Amino acid sequence: VPSLAQTTGQVVKIDEPAGMITIKDTSGQQVAYKPKDGLLFNAVKEGDKVSFTASEENGQKVISKLEKR
Repeated sequence: VPSLAQTTGQVVKIDEPAGMITIKDTSGQQVAYKPKDGLLFNAVKEGDKVSFTASEENGQKVISKLEKR
């Protein structure tokens, strides 16, 4: 069972060809996530403050839910 973590941060990079969104969390750490839903690429832009739920699946960090703040 993947563990889910609700956290907040800021989108710093969107790399749609690679399928990754990089988010800087409240501790200042930048982490690249793979969105479960490709529509998330259209929902956010660099600089947006977001609240999201992430988990780890097969060694990859995955966003299952993301909302603009």
